[in-house]
Amino acid sequence: MKPGVLMPVLVTMAVAAGVAGYGYLFTADPVVEPEGLAKTDQAAHPATRFSTPAVPEPALAPWDQRISALATRLRNDYGDTIHEPATQAYLFVERQKLAEAYPEEGEALFEAAMAAAFPEFSIAILALMADMDRYHRWLLENELSLRNLSPMEREAALWQQRQAIFGARASLIWGQEESLTGRHAEAVKEELARLDQAHELTPKEVAHQLSTTIDSLYGFDIASQLVTPDALGQALFSMASVQQDLASMSAQERQQRMAALRRQMGYSDDQVERLGQLDRKRDERWQKGEAYMAERRQLTRRYQGEELQRALERLRRQHFGATAPTIAREEDQGFFRFQRERRYGLN
Repeated sequence: MKPGVLMPVLVTMAVAAGVAGYGYLFTADPVVEPEGLAKTDQAAHPATRFSTPAVPEPALAPWDQRISALATRLRNDYGDTIHEPATQAYLFVERQKLAEAYPEEGEALFEAAMAAAFPEFSIAILALMADMDRYHRWLLENELSLRNLSPMEREAALWQQRQAIFGARASLIWGQEESLTGRHAEAVKEELARLDQAHELTPKEVAHQLSTTIDSLYGFDIASQLVTPDALGQALFSMASVQQDLASMSAQERQQRMAALRRQMGYSDDQVERLGQLDRKRDERWQKGEAYMAERRQLTRRYQGEELQRALERLRRQHFGATAPTIAREEDQGFFRFQRERRYGLN
């Protein structure tokens, strides 16, 4: 299994150290945070030693002059560490201040200054700004629900979202929040990698060893609060060793095995029944998808051009009904959902 598949689960499980910071990082004017929690961890970032305002001077100078002045300051302030994702992410503050000072042209000022100051990094920086926008929209949309979580649950949610948006860059941007948390995450990662390839073990044995590892690292009480059955189930069914075992079974045997594993992971009987129904719907969808792909291959060999497109449109309507336009858009973009790897219990 690729490490990227494991990391969202790892981040969720690896926050038992209970880092206190709420995580509204790189906000020029952060929203009100829960009482007793750190307002922001910006102070720990080296870029905060710069106090020069983001607004270019003189404010009424010609466009080229304003770009030049801003680019010069940015190079002076950030040039030494601009290759680091944490420094690039801090430029989110600069962009916010420009947007506040120049509502109509702040974005254009920022982009032009990036191109002038850091031509080799400007594309990556602008892409990172888009990801930072996504992250902060998520923070604002989920502010109330985040307030109602325990510190550990809140950190789990924050890290899970950071990982989802930023991938490996999350640790580079927010790395100072990691200490014991990181060491525990690495230990779990190593155990997951071992179990992933432990084809000599039955899924039941894999599930037991996974649960034992979590309990030994965090203690049963903390692990039971932090590591939900969903997190354990996601990790377990992501393992190649478990998937290989499930793929070798008949549909009925597989359903019985997955139900037993879910009970072992802590799911209630109602949850096991509900997920079993979902599995059966997934099986039906995959059967329909495989039949569609087989017929699609035949059509592509028989027709071409507009005639092929009309035949494919009829075939999609026949198999997928109201969702046929969605399938068509995916295929136009080169994505074929039924060519993905089938992962029982997950998709």
